[in-house]
Amino acid sequence: MLTEIQAQVLATKNGTFPEVAVALLSTLPVPDEQSFYCACDVLAMLEESVAQETNNININMVLNGEYFLYHVYEHYGSLEMNPFLAHFIATYNAGKSLDPNSNFQSKLRFAQAAITSIILSGQTRDILASGAPFLTPTSFADKAQELLKEVDTNKFKAALVNLGVLDSSDQVSYFNDPSHEQYEYISGILKRSTLTELLDDEIEMVLHVLSNDVSLLLTSVGLSIDTVTAMLYVNPRLTRSLILLLLSTNLRSDVLDVLQCLPPTLPVLEVINYLITPTTSSLEIKSVISSVLVDEEQSALLHAFLSNATRLLEASASTQADEVTTRPVQLLCLFIQSLLRTGVINLKEYVYEIQALTLSFIYVVEARELFQLIVAEDHAGQSLPRTSVPVL
Repeated sequence: MLTEIQAQVLATKNGTFPEVAVALLSTLPVPDEQSFYCACDVLAMLEESVAQETNNININMVLNGEYFLYHVYEHYGSLEMNPFLAHFIATYNAGKSLDPNSNFQSKLRFAQAAITSIILSGQTRDILASGAPFLTPTSFADKAQELLKEVDTNKFKAALVNLGVLDSSDQVSYFNDPSHEQYEYISGILKRSTLTELLDDEIEMVLHVLSNDVSLLLTSVGLSIDTVTAMLYVNPRLTRSLILLLLSTNLRSDVLDVLQCLPPTLPVLEVINYLITPTTSSLEIKSVISSVLVDEEQSALLHAFLSNATRLLEASASTQADEVTTRPVQLLCLFIQSLLRTGVINLKEYVYEIQALTLSFIYVVEARELFQLIVAEDHAGQSLPRTSVPVL
């Protein structure tokens, strides 16, 4: 753990990166023997900053810390011998696509990507060590967009093998491995997605990473009914895209099982409608799902969803005031009417579920109108059943 004095040195805002690195080494009684342990403490500080979701992170400490990890092993003459090479790559990949103007967190991560891109590009001595006045941490962060370099990180694969980070027989790119910092950052965003609305650039980064490895979604927030309900309420666009993505995996049946048990809230009804209504609009994610829901899947999903929704509303009505239950009943009835009106479903197939709902909440105007539609169809010679069946 960094000492108080070392933390103060890293927080220096007026010195250049090399000056701060030299000052930090001077705090060690035996720099040659203790520099690696100090660098590990710096790395721990950087990893901790990634996990934080506040604006209280000292940007000077973070950027000075990134340079220090390079400076300690600069005398080797080759970045490929730096034990923190994997960290530089992960940090660069995690922040290079963020919008630094969106919020403080994105500005910080983008600045980290910029400084590590310079390190990875081999231009560190020419740019960071030049002693130019504007290359203090704060001014560097302000100019990060100008300073960011494009880096082909795959060229370091052999070096990572030599460092023991990557197995030589591994054919999967290290840079998509969910054990690294980019994935820790994405995991933090996912956990926050059930509580707070995400920024557009955060959503795009999450979808990009998960399109390569959807397992991170399951290890971060899981696929429970409560989680999906919360995510749909707070971040509907992200959640809808994640559902589409999951439908292209071997979790397809699990996703459908969860969807049929969700409560009939507006965000849930919108995603159900999106899945069962034919559409020609493009997906919000770059990867295309293997196929839309087939007729059997649509039918099974909607039958189960309507039955379970009615059961949930009945349970709610038994413990809460009528006005609390009325709104979701109205939404569900309007949802059904819309599906009937557009021809997505036919009344005869879903008459049992619709009767169960409307008879349980006949005092709600929308439910009564829907029940009258059933009666009208029956009188028109459709031979619809007149009695409701128990809700499963």
